Amino acid sequence: RISPDGNRIAFTAVEPSPAAEQARKEKRDWHVVGEHPRNHSLWVIAASPAGAGKPQPRRMVQASYDVVNFEWSPDSRFIAFEHQPDSSEDSWPHSDVSEVEVASGAVRVLAATGAAEGEPHYSPDGHLLAYLRTPNPARWAGEEQIVLLPRQGGAPRIVPDTFDTGPSIPGLEALSSPALLPRKAMGEILGWSADSSRLLFTGEKGTRFVLYSVAADGGTRAVYAPPEGVVRGAALNTGATYVGFSRESSGVPPEAFVMSLSGGSPTRASAANTSLPPLSLGGTRRIRWQSTDGL
Repeated sequence: RISPDGNRIAFTAVEPSPAAEQARKEKRDWHVVGEHPRNHSLWVIAASPAGAGKPQPRRMVQASYDVVNFEWSPDSRFIAFEHQPDSSEDSWPHSDVSEVEVASGAVRVLAATGAAEGEPHYSPDGHLLAYLRTPNPARWAGEEQIVLLPRQGGAPRIVPDTFDTGPSIPGLEALSSPALLPRKAMGEILGWSADSSRLLFTGEKGTRFVLYSVAADGGTRAVYAPPEGVVRGAALNTGATYVGFSRESSGVPPEAFVMSLSGGSPTRASAANTSLPPLSLGGTRRIRWQSTDGL
């Protein structure tokens, strides 16, 4: 990923192994998949050479853990990253979030509890860091919360749940303290509004997937709810003024839509399936009933 100032590129890679390279050259580099997982470290390289010769990458993290996700801070001075003990599939319940200062290489831990923490995202003003956190201990990868962490310190506060207590995120409202927002498996952090004032996310509501917004006072409101079906793959444009997504239902194939975050209705932006002939499908309807517990 290129730094916001355009001067450097950050990436993850395994540490070069002379023994492994020699084995590859001698055609004896067979291995059992997953037997000895190699960890990925975080590296930074100049985007263009400062003098003669090629720029050389610099390893930012000297610890032996595996770096998974990372993001540059808006001022290009820091990189927040998710890390776990090793690169095996079962290592995710022990993931944590840390931050490294690019100039000095100093690392500070931001989130390291018995829960799994990951997928850090800076707000555009650099005041907040959003990341995902599971219950403690982690039991299921989809049972997560969104945590908004003030980078200069502050106590967390709970943001009211959505209808089904489960978002995925597109943006956020300026907060002076971290906020927690429950999220389910299909949700994901997509980004912040350009002024760091709104956090957008998608969340389940019954049989639909709805686009929500969280305000600074903790109020959650629906930005867009499809009349039927679901929205998928939501993403903000570069200026965080529009959101794009795929919309479909049990009787209508998916198409791409775009919608202004300032208001209005979605506009179809594709015609991938409009020429498909109508199909005789069975009807789909929601069935509601009251359970014995009154819900």
